[in-house]
Amino acid sequence: MPIFVHGPIMYIMIFVLLNIYLIYASAPRLQSARLFAEEERTKRKEQSLEENSNSNAKFNSISTDNPCFGVGTLKGAWDDKTHKFVSSTCDIEPIRFGLFEDQSSKSRLRLAQCFSNRKWVVLMGDSNSRGMFNIICDILTNTLGKQSVFRFGGDETNKHGDARWSDRECIFPGSKTVGPFRFSFRFYNNYERFKSHVADKFQQDLEHDNTLEKQQIRGSLFERYVVPKKNGYPSVLLISSGLWDLKCESAKDTYEVLNEKLKSSIQNILFFTPARVHKHPFLTNDMIKGVHDCIMEKRNKELIDVMDRVPLFETHNHKPGVVPILDVYSMTDTMPLEWMKGYHYSGTPKNPLAQTVVSYLLKFVCK
Repeated sequence: MPIFVHGPIMYIMIFVLLNIYLIYASAPRLQSARLFAEEERTKRKEQSLEENSNSNAKFNSISTDNPCFGVGTLKGAWDDKTHKFVSSTCDIEPIRFGLFEDQSSKSRLRLAQCFSNRKWVVLMGDSNSRGMFNIICDILTNTLGKQSVFRFGGDETNKHGDARWSDRECIFPGSKTVGPFRFSFRFYNNYERFKSHVADKFQQDLEHDNTLEKQQIRGSLFERYVVPKKNGYPSVLLISSGLWDLKCESAKDTYEVLNEKLKSSIQNILFFTPARVHKHPFLTNDMIKGVHDCIMEKRNKELIDVMDRVPLFETHNHKPGVVPILDVYSMTDTMPLEWMKGYHYSGTPKNPLAQTVVSYLLKFVCK
């Protein structure tokens, strides 16, 4: 005798049977969804591995493959007849010729416009760096007009009766064709003075004894034109530890600060090593080479550390790499040392080494 189910019980049974059917019917789709999710996870994993690989390749191209300022020694040789440094990997001849031989108004105007684009460039180093600062500022002054470029330095005299060891400024307030810029020189006589300038973001000008010069940009009429409004740092820093504080630790500590503290605030930093000397009262080329090797060793260690931290750089949107180095010491390995005046090479713009180093520095500034 058949059993008939009536009322609410019948609806419950129909609901249960319908759910069982839907579960079995959807099983293939759930399995497909799981497979699709697994495939997506695999794709993301492969993409992540590929991005890390690309990050390493990008890092290598930034830090090691630069033909002018990369890890390898700058490839080139001196021509004894022309007194020119000829490089097959990084040619600076157009810059050198335009500024020092042809002296065309176009080349010099392009230089002024480059400094205007950079707003504030700082060159820090010893007396050779000061000489190159004077050469560059002279070019800018002759291009823009002596009445338009303002130059000042220290007031206190040192044991030589002058202010040669003070900081200096080369200021252009701007014109209708070229915008304003600030070009500063910071004297490096030891690591402590360097740290003082790092602390004040290179803003203040110091006398030879590390006291403040009477005239400062901050608070002057020039401030509104030439002081960057963003983080207060210069846009370009060219720096050498020079011959004064010729100690391995001082040079290494300076280079470490550039990488660990300043690189995130100053996007364009170039370190350049001291050149060999012809004669010096107490320094020898072996001593200079020792400090040079310390710097290169520190650079290589920083390079390895950065390679280990590439994912961290990418995560924080930082550009991976280390502060590049212009190896002036190796550049002078084959240069006749008679071309130098004792241990100075930048006392005159006619000196071949001065022309070459200035050209490489400006190639970096105006890249």
